[in-house]
Amino acid sequence: MSADFIIDVEVKDIIGDISKYDFNITGDSEYYMLDEDDYDIDKDEIKNSLTIEQVEQFLAEHGGEPVKRIGTLVSRTICHNPADGNGSHKLYYYENTHLFKCYTGCAETGGFDIFDLTRKIMKIQSNIEMSLYDAQIYIIN
Repeated sequence: MSADFIIDVEVKDIIGDISKYDFNITGDSEYYMLDEDDYDIDKDEIKNSLTIEQVEQFLAEHGGEPVKRIGTLVSRTICHNPADGNGSHKLYYYENTHLFKCYTGCAETGGFDIFDLTRKIMKIQSNIEMSLYDAQIYIIN
């Protein structure tokens, strides 16, 4: 496995097949080659550790214009609309379940998590097909 370039782990805009890149481990001058199998990620642990403020920041950074309510965030429907301000405020984030629920155009009846939303946003806003693994790395950073 060879890398064409090196990405610092702290960079937020990691896009594409992350397993083919070298990573500079934070605070260390050495570079390590990480394979997807070597990087054990507990999806639920990451999802459940996110604060409502972190999710609010994520939504704001992606054009969601979130409004904070007690235990809930209400955002524009950036899950199926571009971040151009045209989506309605019908994308809800529930702090107790750490899940999103879209009350307009998404088919998921039980809701979806931050990783699914990341993948949806990348597809709509940047036309990038992102794997679940890539979405997890994106959120970690």
